Amino acid sequence: MAFEGVNAQWISSTNHIATHLDSPLHFNDPGPDVAGIPLEELLGPACIVDLAQFGVGDYLNLVPYQPFRTRDGFVNVAVGSEALWQKFCDALGIPLANDPRFARNADRVRNRSALLDVLRPAFARRTTAEWVDRLLGAGVPAGPIYRMREVMEDPQVRHREMVVDVDHPRAGRVRVNGVPVKLSDTPGAVTAPPPVLGEHSEAILGEFGVAPGEIASLRRDGVI
Repeated sequence: MAFEGVNAQWISSTNHIATHLDSPLHFNDPGPDVAGIPLEELLGPACIVDLAQFGVGDYLNLVPYQPFRTRDGFVNVAVGSEALWQKFCDALGIPLANDPRFARNADRVRNRSALLDVLRPAFARRTTAEWVDRLLGAGVPAGPIYRMREVMEDPQVRHREMVVDVDHPRAGRVRVNGVPVKLSDTPGAVTAPPPVLGEHSEAILGEFGVAPGEIASLRRDGVI
């Protein structure tokens, strides 16, 4: 596959049916392919849009629909309709809703750079938590972009027991992933810590019918 580097998107339309393929890649020759099949054949008549001008997480067809740097981190914002745009402007506290450059999503896409020049410094003035509270309070989809340690402390993660504490025979009290699927009749639970290397070798060999003497010989010879 002759792809490299930055973001690109393929958008095609055949018989009035749109096909949209997002890729964190840049097509660097006129004939990219997937498994040897030219993308023109897969997608129909297509155009390549180089997204090098956009940031990570930016969405091509909606604005603003992306992460913004805050005073202490990042917040992700999804303004996917005109009604949400009005709510977003109210939460932001900046009179953008009546600006003709940004009146409709098509206008915002066309004037993306000008809009982001206003939004980026505005988001930098408050913390992530402040923006999440303001935006969700206004009915605008938004959420923090966590650092790894922050993921483990999220109230929803803890409430759903997606991270649980267990006692490990060597490491002491450790955190491990919980059971992701919660079933009402058979909820499941983490009942043991991660095993140390070879901890269950003898038990597993015994389940497969290996005689105790042979297991002892394997242990003696350093096989297990």
